[in-house]
Amino acid sequence: GLGAATLYDRYVRETPPVARARSDATFALLGGADSTSRTGALSDIDPRDFGFDARSGVVLSYDPRSAAYSAADTHRDLREVAGAVAIQLGELDQPVYVLGHSQAAGVLDRLDGASPQAAVVISPPPKRVPPVEVPPPGVRGPGKPGGDATRALAGLLEAAGLGGFDIDAPSAPVHLDPAGGSDSGTRRMAVWALGDSV
Repeated sequence: GLGAATLYDRYVRETPPVARARSDATFALLGGADSTSRTGALSDIDPRDFGFDARSGVVLSYDPRSAAYSAADTHRDLREVAGAVAIQLGELDQPVYVLGHSQAAGVLDRLDGASPQAAVVISPPPKRVPPVEVPPPGVRGPGKPGGDATRALAGLLEAAGLGGFDIDAPSAPVHLDPAGGSDSGTRRMAVWALGDSV
């Protein structure tokens, strides 16, 4: 049933046109883990579907040195990424509205500089990640069996072309410090995506 609902929602259902937003607003996109500046859950987004002018769309980068970023850049420490995103937001024409996917919530929670007018995150990670200890490869300690099993599964997924996630990356949940949420006054909304549940 859930799979059928997902297929219907993604490929059959037609959405009504969206009323036009102010033409002077900037619509910024921030992808999730393993996205690139050209691929990911938000790569086919058309700003017009959200009521923005087609020319107002901007892809925010995980790489502080370039507008283009790779999947490896999404594995950087999220505080570093948030610093780079804050600089990018500060350079955009205001007001800025951000649409993010998954890990983007962790980046927005760590913004210290410029903040968007409003932000929506699709399929956000849990607000409070349960404490999980995973020692580095080859090191004994609590969580070693689970960490080794996860690394093996990620390797199999990668070999199959399904893009396993590196739990040793700085952005992996086991390495994140708690984020209490941005106190920037940015209006935020999180949307659960049906497709991420199957």
